[in-house]
Amino acid sequence: VFCKDKQVLLEVKAMKVQGDPLKVRATDFSCKLSKNELEVMREACESESEYYVMLWVAIGEDLQCRVVAILRQPHLLIPASLSVQPSEFTVKVATKMDAPPMNGGLPSFMPP
Repeated sequence: VFCKDKQVLLEVKAMKVQGDPLKVRATDFSCKLSKNELEVMREACESESEYYVMLWVAIGEDLQCRVVAILRQPHLLIPASLSVQPSEFTVKVATKMDAPPMNGGLPSFMPP
């Protein structure tokens, strides 16, 4: 992952699923975030030298893996496209969000 003139902070969040991970959509995905992770996301979106990318990966029963979504600068997606529940810091795609554009066959989320 490369972004000219910026340090890329890459985080991978995984979710175990029953059955085929190919059937998992971004709207099915949820993950836990720590306060520190949320703070790093916020700092990166305000930084001129850092760029934050989060990959959501579904893991099936036979350890088959699939990248469900690539979120670029996810802090900028809160609350319009990402729902964050502060008490648990559970992150998922907001239900009212339009389908994201595809980037190499993967949903690609970018702030407006």
